Amino acid sequence: PEEASARAGDATTGDGSTSSNTRKVLVLEPFEGTTGEGAAVNAVKDDNGNYLRCTAPWDSRKTEFQAARVEGDVTFPSNSRAEYMFYGCTNMVSCDLSDLDVSNVTWLERFFMGCSALTSVNVSTWDTSKVTSMSGMFSGCEKLTSLNLSNFKTSLVTSFYGMFSGCEVLGSLNL
Repeated sequence: PEEASARAGDATTGDGSTSSNTRKVLVLEPFEGTTGEGAAVNAVKDDNGNYLRCTAPWDSRKTEFQAARVEGDVTFPSNSRAEYMFYGCTNMVSCDLSDLDVSNVTWLERFFMGCSALTSVNVSTWDTSKVTSMSGMFSGCEKLTSLNLSNFKTSLVTSFYGMFSGCEVLGSLNL
């Protein structure tokens, strides 16, 4: 499969200059010259070319990032399993994935599992109409206080097991 693109950058101030208190930001973006399905994730296929799952190309550096966002056309492949994408990103405090296209994803299991510092996540625009499992999706997000899932379509979901397990301060859940 084609390797994915993820770059680390420093947070900038509104005028584009880098602040003195910089933080590492994971930016999901397509490789230069690529667009569409699988452009910013590692897509694992079987011998017949069917997508089995997607993996995070930043996994070996996952504890380095304090934030994540999407830039450009980032779409998961058809019938993909996007599990463990941000698993164990223990220093990530905020995550804006509102522009991440998950409309082809069938599994979102453990997507943010173990993101113990996460206080803010934006997935409010996700099309989850093909998802069948959300088990452990936010498990271990100990500092997450509110979440907007009002756009989530869950008619095909058969497992929500432990979806919010360990979300100790989650006080506002918009469904």
